[in-house]
Amino acid sequence: MKTRFLLLTILLSLASFIQAQNAFWNHSNTKPALKSGSDWNKLERVQFFELNHEAFRQFLIQQVPLESGSSHAVPIQLPFPDGSLHTFYIQESPVMEQGLADKYPEIKTYKGSDGSHYMRMSISPYSFQAYILTEQGDVVIEAYDRSNLNGYGVFYSNDLRLNDPVQLSCGTKDITEVKAPVDPQVEQKLQSRTGGILGTPVELKTYRLALTCTGDWGGRGDLGGGTLALALDKMVASLSLINAVYEKDIAVHLSLIASNDRLIYLDGNADPYPQPTMGGATLGINTSIINAKIPRSAYDIGHIYTIGCTDVGGIAFLGCVCNDNKGGGVTCWYTSDIAYVSQRITCHEMGHQFNASHTFSNCNGNESGTSYEPGSGTTIMSYSGLCGAGLNVEPGNGPHPNFFHVNSVERIYNFTRNEIGSCGTTTPTNNSYPQPEILFPSGLYIPIRTPFKLSGRATDMENDAMTYNWEQYDAGGYGPMLGEPSLTEEGPLFKSIFPNNNPIRIVPVWNTILTKANFERTEVLPTVDRQITFRFTARDNHAGAGGTAWKQIGFKALESAGPFAVVFPNESTLDTLYTDLCNKIRWDVANTDKSLVNCKNVNVYLMPNRTNPDNLIPLALNTDNDGEELVTIPDSLIGSSRARILVESVGNIFFDVSDQDIRIRSSVSPKLLFGVAPKSLRVCVPTKTDIQVHSCAAKISGNMQIFVESGLPDNSSYRFDQSSFDVNGSNVLHLDFTNVVTSGINTLVIAAITPNGDTLRESIELDLVSVDYTAVKTIYPADGLSGLAQSIEFKWNPSVNAESYNLEIASSPVFGNTIVYTLKGIKGSTFKPNFFFEENKLYYWRIIPVNRCGDGGPTTPAAFHTINKACIETDYIGNVISLKSNRTGSMMLTIPDAGFISDVNVKNFEATAVGINSVSLTLVSPLGTKVKLFDKNCGVTSNFDCSFDDDASVTLLAGGCPPIQGKLIQPLESLSKFIGENKKGDWRIELATDNFLSGFAEFNNFKLDICSDLIVNNPFNLNNLGLYLNAGETKGIGLDLLQSQDIDNTADQLVYTIVAKTQRGDLLLNGQPLDYGSRFTQKDIDDGKLSYHHKGADMEIDGFLFTVEDGAGGWYGTDYFKIQIGAVATDDKTLDPGLLVYPNPTQGQLQISTNEILDKTARLRLINLQGQVILNRSMANSKAEQISIQNLTDGIYILEIKSDKYFAAKKVVLKK
Repeated sequence: MKTRFLLLTILLSLASFIQAQNAFWNHSNTKPALKSGSDWNKLERVQFFELNHEAFRQFLIQQVPLESGSSHAVPIQLPFPDGSLHTFYIQESPVMEQGLADKYPEIKTYKGSDGSHYMRMSISPYSFQAYILTEQGDVVIEAYDRSNLNGYGVFYSNDLRLNDPVQLSCGTKDITEVKAPVDPQVEQKLQSRTGGILGTPVELKTYRLALTCTGDWGGRGDLGGGTLALALDKMVASLSLINAVYEKDIAVHLSLIASNDRLIYLDGNADPYPQPTMGGATLGINTSIINAKIPRSAYDIGHIYTIGCTDVGGIAFLGCVCNDNKGGGVTCWYTSDIAYVSQRITCHEMGHQFNASHTFSNCNGNESGTSYEPGSGTTIMSYSGLCGAGLNVEPGNGPHPNFFHVNSVERIYNFTRNEIGSCGTTTPTNNSYPQPEILFPSGLYIPIRTPFKLSGRATDMENDAMTYNWEQYDAGGYGPMLGEPSLTEEGPLFKSIFPNNNPIRIVPVWNTILTKANFERTEVLPTVDRQITFRFTARDNHAGAGGTAWKQIGFKALESAGPFAVVFPNESTLDTLYTDLCNKIRWDVANTDKSLVNCKNVNVYLMPNRTNPDNLIPLALNTDNDGEELVTIPDSLIGSSRARILVESVGNIFFDVSDQDIRIRSSVSPKLLFGVAPKSLRVCVPTKTDIQVHSCAAKISGNMQIFVESGLPDNSSYRFDQSSFDVNGSNVLHLDFTNVVTSGINTLVIAAITPNGDTLRESIELDLVSVDYTAVKTIYPADGLSGLAQSIEFKWNPSVNAESYNLEIASSPVFGNTIVYTLKGIKGSTFKPNFFFEENKLYYWRIIPVNRCGDGGPTTPAAFHTINKACIETDYIGNVISLKSNRTGSMMLTIPDAGFISDVNVKNFEATAVGINSVSLTLVSPLGTKVKLFDKNCGVTSNFDCSFDDDASVTLLAGGCPPIQGKLIQPLESLSKFIGENKKGDWRIELATDNFLSGFAEFNNFKLDICSDLIVNNPFNLNNLGLYLNAGETKGIGLDLLQSQDIDNTADQLVYTIVAKTQRGDLLLNGQPLDYGSRFTQKDIDDGKLSYHHKGADMEIDGFLFTVEDGAGGWYGTDYFKIQIGAVATDDKTLDPGLLVYPNPTQGQLQISTNEILDKTARLRLINLQGQVILNRSMANSKAEQISIQNLTDGIYILEIKSDKYFAAKKVVLKK
């Protein structure tokens, strides 16, 4: 009871306290007399209040504590533009250093929050003003007459209709990136900004501000007031509002330096600023003037207030805080309104000083790297309302932007925490960053010209009242005017919306969807294939040090899909829904059910009243996206006339709503509706599938007869569960496509005869997709091919049923974790990876065909071996070579060992020059052979970071420029000139610059990679006789059945690798099953460790594929070991070994391959049409060879393979 009494006492005391201080404000029912010409006369919406100014000031001085970690906040009430009073809990929050505050103790500033909005206010014997940041714009409380401190007006800043002069544009100078390496100690803080770590503390950065003014500003009555105290009071009021923005978004606080009164000039004839109306001229001298009055070390950032300028509205150096130009910021006061100028000009120009660039995309001064907002933009670093009628996202009198675009937040945060601008003081706070979360997956595809919904949420440890906004994050140009964006894959489409308490953004806004047919010039839905990126930003609005964090997501618009649209009901004068009958809702699927959007299901909702679009009644959930759905309307909605139908994607973000209001009635005449689901269906044949059939009727009874009228594919059949069914019943159609093997589109028509004899029809679009990929086979490199160059073009036989192919290359037939390269979605039947394969290495490759039904099975892996050579890389270890224009030099390295060259590559060449098109590079061998690598190519770029190789896939004329990011490029002349030379001696790169070089060219590093061929002896097969055993038997595989030999390797060095395992039993090593990629040696076979255990039926064939390596670059394969179970009749005599010649016709190079390894008597012959043998060579123990016939004349030849066991011949066409 005592506890309850104490709590009640506290609550009553608090209520009495608030009621007592409420007496300071009295609402005025009559408009006061305003001075003629005053800006107050331009306000259309304003509330007037009376305030006992001095009593209020004394209350604040005596009752409100100075901010600290332990101090409490005191409640006060402040008026809003609707006439209401809101309670704010406040603390004193100085914007002056202690030395300045001690000299002017009468000037005070405070911060506070009402739980939803951040507020800052300043008060002195000369003025009172408060600024409250809201999603509708800033609430401003100011005296309407400076001579009467007891009379105040309350209004939204955007209601003050001032005509912005053209010169309000910004004149940012020295627009260059200011960056520094990321300090590992701040990595966690940076991650928290992007939503990575919940609860990461917010640290406040405080900067010492040297705020000066021209004498024209300081001496003017409505600006500086003519005295030091009045001028400082105006500066403090302005800075209070600026801090409200910077503290909320970036946790940055600005504090006037202790000697700031020394920087205030009150006489324009006696100040050091000769051109107060020229912002550009004033900018250039301001830092030096400040430094002449106070030490450079006394401040971190400087700024100047002057009167209206004739050249700019404001101007600043980019990223100048803490550096030599730190006083580089100018605000031109073309009006005396503190809120208007402080927010629209000073916040913007200081943003530049803190390294934020412009974010608009079409207006004078836009920067392509940060052009994230359409047209003029709407945020602080934009030109909101200043770009003309065709480009202004908001009118000139629109809400003052009181928030930064997320790109500006990121740039300022990184600049103040981790770059040149980090000189401010860091203070811990009692706040932590929120953690945003995006509630849909990345990588989606959406249809064009279709609305979409962005959903997120956030968590905050302090439970602050968070606000959210979704901002597009695609920088680029826009177009000639709003509503006509550039039809490209980049650039902004959607305006930035003021942060608010809703974490969901509908694009475009509901009003546009419901009344403007989805078109709004500031939110133009995509009409072409393009990337769309958004950042979801959460602000906790913590008083004094706000936490701002974001998450980024991307998706794509697809021109071949959309617009996804409701078709029925869609017109208010014609379309009606009925409550006592199932209604057929129809929408245009518009290819959204197909790749790449691939939306298979939708939700259908009724919006009872379009004035409340969030109130939705589900009619059908997770139903097929087939364009139709039978739904029932609740009886309670009879008579509605503002209803809409909404159909939204499941697993995606797009949706559509009826264009017009629709009526809901009770049916008055007999009706019968008949439908099928799905209406369109992809069928991966051969297979079986089912179709659902539904019917509903009003004032009709009986059964319907049902059948398939037309459209069945050949070799298919069907049946219904019921040949007739009730008019208010359901049925199932079973389709059997197990004998269908071809692809195609079929329109299946289902007919139903009603009880009154009418025939109703429904059609189903069947997309038959065959998954027969038997035609897909690897061609080049052929299985068993050796000596391949390290740059390889892969070729395979295509299938008419494949839409694309996946290529996989691995170091083991297991693939999986051994894959060294993979690429999906290849459209053709050839591909050349843009990298070099390792020399002296065995690889396996396979192709996976893909179509709309998914991935097919991979082809049998084909094995190939790269060229056997020894390569040694030698680093340049000399000094950096610096050359001016029209100079020569060289970089030299020495190769100590001798050897004959088979390949030369220049790797990791690194240099800088402005530009590199003034540079020539020539590689010179010890014998004096020269190869031109680069000769003033690539245009005006400034860096080399590349390698030169004859086998590279790009040249300096096609794809090789700029030569950066480790790019592999063909040199201008072939490095093959060095083949056959001795590598020993001094190698050098000759360097030359021309007279167009700007500054110096610096050459830092390169490596020389020189290779010599290795001669290896391949192992060969001595026995491969196969295994015969009975069903269920286990039997050993010894050297009498499987044996490989090598003239320079022993049995334990010959390693077998399983490429394809047995299927009807287990291949065992020491009793343990072997799988894909398993390995064993010839010695294991010799020692009797290899066996096979059969687990299948009588009389069948099994076996395994294998390769053999000797560990020294020699190998053979892929070979097949046959296992015969029971008395299976086989004929081991195979006349045709499966000869394949590629390419044919040829320009001179031929690959010859067979399905099996040939026996030791096999020979390859090439014969002309006159019967002459042109080539006769052995193909013993081989299944793939490469030959060159470039020296022969064009014509037709016969290629023949012949042995004791095999014979095959192919016609070859040579056409060079």
